[in-house]
Amino acid sequence: MPKRIRIAAEAEEELRSAIAWYNERRPKLGDELYAEAVDALDRLRETPVGAVPAHGSTAVPAPGSTAKDPVWRVFLKRFPYSVVYMVKGEEIQVIAFAHFKRRPGYWRK
Repeated sequence: MPKRIRIAAEAEEELRSAIAWYNERRPKLGDELYAEAVDALDRLRETPVGAVPAHGSTAVPAPGSTAKDPVWRVFLKRFPYSVVYMVKGEEIQVIAFAHFKRRPGYWRK
């Protein structure tokens, strides 16, 4: 059963900023980033658990969560971003659209 996705305001702003940055570099490139992000979210909706743990070989609980709430990530195909998320019940909570190299792990706070 597909799950509902809730995107944190900070994560939504990250994605918007990245889209704008790529569109400034080349017209429509940010739109391609957006399409990949939507594709990643669609994949998550169908199979939320089983992606890559957020950092390391085991799932890591987010601050304020329990061991039952590990943080996961799924990578975009062409762009150096991942969708960082937790699964809570029937909901996927997107924490960040994180760049691979900029401020690693900033979203843990």
